[in-house]
Amino acid sequence: MAALGGEPTNPGVALLGTIVEIFFIDGKNFLELTDFRRVDTESPTLTPDGQHVIFRASADPFGTNRSGTCQLFSINTRGAALRQLTHFSQPEYSVAGCFAYTPPGCEILPYGGVDPATGTLLFWASCDPFGTNPYGDQLFAIRVDGTELRQLTHARGLATEPDGTVSTENIGPFAYSAIVSGQH
Repeated sequence: MAALGGEPTNPGVALLGTIVEIFFIDGKNFLELTDFRRVDTESPTLTPDGQHVIFRASADPFGTNRSGTCQLFSINTRGAALRQLTHFSQPEYSVAGCFAYTPPGCEILPYGGVDPATGTLLFWASCDPFGTNPYGDQLFAIRVDGTELRQLTHARGLATEPDGTVSTENIGPFAYSAIVSGQH
């Protein structure tokens, strides 16, 4: 990741910083993988085969993220074959992009690495793709090709009880162990 100069295209979070893009570094060679011009293109994770980078951003490069919601993307280390892995959406535009914890918008944080045996990435998110965790956070798993999105936890999140009191049930702390490519 690198911060670049200029005016970000997501002005709602522009005060948080400058444009951040994903780079692949191979020895002395630097290749810019993204050109979204946003402040929330971050959290890169290299796949175990070393061929792809998974990251989060609220960009809309394919016209499938008009709500500006935080998404997971994948791109190969040559800067080609960009894919949107998640398709979270909301009725309102997410001004805060990947820095939105509550609607409109949601936050995604990839954890660990991609499991080399299953090709699965574990991530925490306040997104609600299955309509089961409004105003909460959950752990999810997704394969690096964008298939088999699964919700692993079922915390209630923010709830108003029958007597009017408000309670919360969120996940954590938790730990995750993964084999990171090239490390033992």
